[in-house]
Amino acid sequence: MKRVFVLLSLITVILLNSIVSFADEVEVKADKIYPEGYFWEWKKEHGDVPIGAISGTVHKFYTSDGEVAFCLDSALRVPEGNLSSVDIIEKFGREKVEQLSMVSYFGYYSTDRSDYNFRQTQRYIWELISPDYRFAWYIPSDEHLGDEVIDNDRENDYMIWKENLDSKIDKFNKEKPSFSDISVELKKSEKVTFTDTNGILKNWKLDESSIPEGVEVSVSGNDVSVDISEDCKVFENSRIVFNYDFQGSEGTSLAYRKGEKYQDIGFFKVDKNREASFSLTVKEEEPSKIKIIKKGEDGIPIENVIFELYRDSELLEKLGEYTTDEKGEISIENLHIENGKYLFLKEKSTPDKYVLDSEIVDVEIFPGETSEIEIINYIKDSKLKIRKIDSLTKEPIANVIFELYSDKELTNKLGEYTSDEKGEILIDNLNTREGKFLYIKEISVSDKYVLNSDVVEVEIIPGETSEVEILNDIKKSKVKIKKIDSKTKEPIEGVEFDIVDSDNTIVFNGLTDENGILSFELEFGKYSVVEKNTPKGYKRTKVEKEINVDGNGEIIEIVIENDREDLPKTGSKNEMLSISLLYISLGFVLTRLKVYNS
Repeated sequence: MKRVFVLLSLITVILLNSIVSFADEVEVKADKIYPEGYFWEWKKEHGDVPIGAISGTVHKFYTSDGEVAFCLDSALRVPEGNLSSVDIIEKFGREKVEQLSMVSYFGYYSTDRSDYNFRQTQRYIWELISPDYRFAWYIPSDEHLGDEVIDNDRENDYMIWKENLDSKIDKFNKEKPSFSDISVELKKSEKVTFTDTNGILKNWKLDESSIPEGVEVSVSGNDVSVDISEDCKVFENSRIVFNYDFQGSEGTSLAYRKGEKYQDIGFFKVDKNREASFSLTVKEEEPSKIKIIKKGEDGIPIENVIFELYRDSELLEKLGEYTTDEKGEISIENLHIENGKYLFLKEKSTPDKYVLDSEIVDVEIFPGETSEIEIINYIKDSKLKIRKIDSLTKEPIANVIFELYSDKELTNKLGEYTSDEKGEILIDNLNTREGKFLYIKEISVSDKYVLNSDVVEVEIIPGETSEVEILNDIKKSKVKIKKIDSKTKEPIEGVEFDIVDSDNTIVFNGLTDENGILSFELEFGKYSVVEKNTPKGYKRTKVEKEINVDGNGEIIEIVIENDREDLPKTGSKNEMLSISLLYISLGFVLTRLKVYNS
């Protein structure tokens, strides 16, 4: 396909309102976008016969701060450097500029900004600007203009891309969040949540300035929540507005030029405010009242009892905190609650004389009426202090667990308690009366001690602290050591032993009797048996025996054998030599004594 190269300059001027530019000049650079290869041809003023063609490469224009611009004149030279502003409205007209802004935003600016999307968007912009031109992607030729071949794969891909972009723009122009234009009517202290079933709310921003005072509007995903405060003023048909989020591409489109022989470039911004809204009305409702009367079990009003009032039974939404007066009363007014709804009272604190009522009280509310409720508190009766000590040393015993019962048969358990490092348990707020007895049962103690199985009865006196001391004995076991000859198995008398505890302290010392027996008692723990002295003729056992006393009541028996010391054999040479030496020595001594006496 050969065509004669003709350069045609096409300028369309439509005089409309101008747009004020933000800068008179801008410095740009241009980069080629690969793959290369496009050409366009232009037609006669009337008819489809081509009269010229030109080929080229798509360039991307950008500023030093990363702003990207598109080419507005495909047939001219590529500009770089400083460019001066041009009135883009005068060049194309407002309607065309809006169309170009939509194509550039949805085709490139709102995407991943890849070279692919830039190239496709640039071609679409050229087609909109120059309807008398036909553009196509081609496979470049090294020969000369006219030898190019249309790249059908890229052409088909472009047509699909363009169709999808047109569909996206059309959807944008038609579709809004599903709640748009609905009317919402609420009362004070009410809350409602509705969902955008179109699933596009993520593309819209809430206009905070459209929210009336006393109203909280929050967005989560595709859900919108509207919460009316208790002190919100009444109003009708206030519009809560959402604006489409153009992700920073809002503003005025600008065009720049280097000269008549160069391409104009355009920075497109969306100068179009797309809104969605719903109407909100807050109505007044006749307020309700609550009157709380607080008395003791004796009928006397209780002052300074603090209550918390909640909207929900889970006690998550607190409405306020209130205190009874000298009459034991609280009056809560101006409650804007729906008819038949419940509020929930929780007693937070009460004078020390009384037991705190932990029951959550639900109060039914009726608009324009006073809901009255009487709550009784019981007087604190007493405290109970339990002290747990070692029966011998009187030292405190920690971590002993007790059960407390209100009856002797131990059927009504009041609680389970554990002694602290001081061996003490303090139980207060016991709801008892004068003359009443409580019963203490020990259920667990450390392995060192014998469990005290006695059920302890303690009298409780109102307003006083009853104290009880409970003793525990240390577990002990009897130990029996038997010392015997390793060969004859006969008992060995007079063997001395030390019993040493885990701290290397001697806790017992003794000798075996004529039966070779040494008996004694040891407390719970681990010990070593050390043989200290052994009768003449026996070897001392150097190996220590271990004793583990667990206090199970069984007698611990240990049998230790001793070997006899070795004696020399009679009649041997060594024996005769020793005797001879002994006699010679004795004769020498006697001779010396005789001389000395002379």
